[in-house]
Amino acid sequence: MEYSRFADSDEVQKAEMYAHDMAGNLSAGVEAELDWNLILDENGDPNNVGNYCAAPIMCDIGSGAVEKRLSYYYIGHFSRYIRCGAKVIATTSYTDKMDVAAFVNPDGERVAVFLNKSDEDLEITLREGGRGIAAALPAHSIATVIVSG
Repeated sequence: MEYSRFADSDEVQKAEMYAHDMAGNLSAGVEAELDWNLILDENGDPNNVGNYCAAPIMCDIGSGAVEKRLSYYYIGHFSRYIRCGAKVIATTSYTDKMDVAAFVNPDGERVAVFLNKSDEDLEITLREGGRGIAAALPAHSIATVIVSG
């Protein structure tokens, strides 16, 4: 994600952009996401073209401080629970206020990541066969539901 294009965005908007892109890309069959600038120093380096920007992890070289921004945790909803070899599960959300991406891991565990991009709480229902799981998804939040195989 090129933060420099979104300098006026707050951390929630940047995190939602990451999650929106990841949910859409992975649901469409992309097998991996790569962020060239996952970690940068306090100046936005390394950089060879002068478009200094921020990243999900910022490091202060002088003090050794490490700041994990909100987008780092949003990325974690995908990277921690979707395993290598997972297959996409078709989903529908019936609204453009929410993104959802679902997968079945090689061990049969099912994972669904929900992103509420709106200013209002949304009700979600995860249905599989005759069973359903209902939950409230607060405004501007992300949640992962895991169903064991």
